[in-house]
Amino acid sequence: MSNDEGPVVDLRDPEAESGTESPGGEVLVAMTDDDGALGGRLSRLERRVRDLESENAHLRLQLHVLAATDSLTGLANRTGLADTVDMALHRLARMGETFAVVFFRFPQLSVLSDGSGADSGEVAVMTEAVRDLGALLAAGLRNVDRVGRIDDMTFAAVLSNIPSEHVTTVIGRTISSLEALTDAAGVDGSVLAPVIRAIGVTDAPDLMAEDLLTMGTDLLDDPGAGQISAI
Repeated sequence: MSNDEGPVVDLRDPEAESGTESPGGEVLVAMTDDDGALGGRLSRLERRVRDLESENAHLRLQLHVLAATDSLTGLANRTGLADTVDMALHRLARMGETFAVVFFRFPQLSVLSDGSGADSGEVAVMTEAVRDLGALLAAGLRNVDRVGRIDDMTFAAVLSNIPSEHVTTVIGRTISSLEALTDAAGVDGSVLAPVIRAIGVTDAPDLMAEDLLTMGTDLLDDPGAGQISAI
């Protein structure tokens, strides 16, 4: 058997000698030795490839976590909330687990937005308030729920496997916690007086996660909207 570059020699043939020259001018080098050095090198290379694949997978996971995390509060950002809503929608479709998303807008936090004209001291105070609010909202929910920050003024909580009629209880408990915080701090309660809208999801076969988040923020902008909507 031959190819365009000259004859092919089976180096496994015991009569083939390492370093001999073929009729076509090729130098033949033995690919194995008695000590199995080649096999050892291949094994080490395979392990290194597996290690690199594992490292790459870990880095991809870290990047995904960072992309889904709000840098100020450490909670989920809009991307992270959309991931959570997407999982809730899948559970609703597969197992009929209803869920709800509660949106909290704190208009007083608008000073954090670009162009608000606030001085650095006011921004610093409101930045700290954002961290506290995130921690407070998260502490008042179950482990299976997830709180995140959508924008400078808006938080959202995804309440897993909860009937729509129980959402009112969650909202009431959150408002009570906010009132207790302002009383304990001795500050103006209006600072922590959010606009609240909730969407209970019981049947949404074609709904997308991002669409649901947009619906919620639109409801916050609608002064005539009820506190709780159902879809």
